[in-house]
Amino acid sequence: MVLRMFEGSRDALLSYGESNVTTNTTSEVIHMPAVNECNILVETQGLEGDAALSIKFEESDNGTDFTEVGTFPVHESRYGILFAKRKNYVRYTLQVSGTSPSLTVAIKF
Repeated sequence: MVLRMFEGSRDALLSYGESNVTTNTTSEVIHMPAVNECNILVETQGLEGDAALSIKFEESDNGTDFTEVGTFPVHESRYGILFAKRKNYVRYTLQVSGTSPSLTVAIKF
């Protein structure tokens, strides 16, 4: 449902990509437009064998002190995430597990 909402609602305003992800990776601080929700499309390559991915999102008023919004397991190569955004800055952490994962991840806000 969220995936259909994302694809039908608007073009992506911000896009971030991570290639050859083998360990947990935290993004740069992202200044978000003045909206009340984060509608995110995650596109992943490499979810094979026992490779697994979760994405933790955090938000901040000042871009320095962050609080966790939630952690979302990504089960499919195209996955939609929607959460309420209360602050101006967000960042994400790709949490990778498996024997020898190597993921390519695109995140579109």
